Amino acid sequence: MKYVLVVCLLAMAALNISLGQVKTKGVNVKLPSATNARALPAADRPDALVVAIGQDGVIYFGVEQVPLADLPEKAQETISKRRDKTVYVKSDARGSSSELVAVLDAFAGARASVVVLLTNPREPAQSGTVVRPTGLQLKFVDRSED
Repeated sequence: MKYVLVVCLLAMAALNISLGQVKTKGVNVKLPSATNARALPAADRPDALVVAIGQDGVIYFGVEQVPLADLPEKAQETISKRRDKTVYVKSDARGSSSELVAVLDAFAGARASVVVLLTNPREPAQSGTVVRPTGLQLKFVDRSED
């Protein structure tokens, strides 16, 4: 029995899996906390569009790094091909807000329907549990009436 536990722990370490960590795919970031965040299990779907912003301001679509200058075009291209136009954004709490604004602006221009800012869960995770993603959902105002 001890052997099985040791093998599982080694496998988790090799795969860089951490218990009590949000499971959304892509780049690891330190998520901010939010009191009014709600559970968003759809962010864990394999086809979810997850954009991450690292502490250093580097932007990723999934695990693909995207230069800031290419962001509007990449957002437009990505959103135009998707039926579900929801974007899940993981922005490092220690980083600058300017990249977050650039990501929001790019997806507003690309006509994303909803952007979700992923956050740490309200309740601390119990040891040995998988933490489901939580976040704050933002909807863009229809700009066709401007």
